Amino acid sequence: YAAKINTKLPVRMTFDRPPEKFNWFPGHMAKAQRKMREAIKDTDVFIEVRDARIPFTSSNPKMEEYIPHQKKRFIIFNKGDLCDQAFIQ
Repeated sequence: YAAKINTKLPVRMTFDRPPEKFNWFPGHMAKAQRKMREAIKDTDVFIEVRDARIPFTSSNPKMEEYIPHQKKRFIIFNKGDLCDQAFIQ
């Protein structure tokens, strides 16, 4: 298969580097985390829903930092019907 290339488009020969202190963490994510930390103070029980197909990578690692260990926490796995049944116990 040979594709016809449009040679009239400009070809970019250089790429600018991002600033040295590049902040990839968007402001809306920082705001959400701040609100979550505030809400945790008034919460007694936490229900965390994870994808059963990817139970470790579908968790929020910040939850371990934010939720005090003395508070109750339930982890619910959804989409179990989509998992490989050999791994379900």
